[in-house]
Amino acid sequence: MISVILFSIVHSAPLRDCSERRPCYITAYKDAEQSLGQVLDWFCRDHSYDGHKGTDFGIGGFDEMDRGRPVFATAAGQVVTVADGFEDRCTSGRCEGGGGLGNHVIIEHAEGWQSRFGHLRNGSIRVEEGDAVDCSTQIGEVGSSGYSTGPHLHF
Repeated sequence: MISVILFSIVHSAPLRDCSERRPCYITAYKDAEQSLGQVLDWFCRDHSYDGHKGTDFGIGGFDEMDRGRPVFATAAGQVVTVADGFEDRCTSGRCEGGGGLGNHVIIEHAEGWQSRFGHLRNGSIRVEEGDAVDCSTQIGEVGSSGYSTGPHLHF
């Protein structure tokens, strides 16, 4: 039996300047088996870690972060949460701020869906709570704030 779940929201990519010279790559997928106590990603492999609630996009290190890597909203919606001002060069995985997401933006979409953009660069957030956004809206830049071990976007 094959199950298919259809969503009414189509999301675009949050990072759009990926190339051989400006790397973007997935470092961890969402843990799809959190309730079962085992680690499995969407492909039934272990490219995740226990309890991980998003997909992480790496950019290659602090040199790339310092060059500025824009993050875009992935679909139309309204900004419901903005947290900024936290240190963004975390490498320990346990830096303070944003409940683990560090500098972050949360966007609410149709039908109550939300997208969360975590570990953003300090001072880079370009939106405010209440702003309407679409997939052309830059919301910030990739950083390494909160529970992070290096520059990446937690989506």
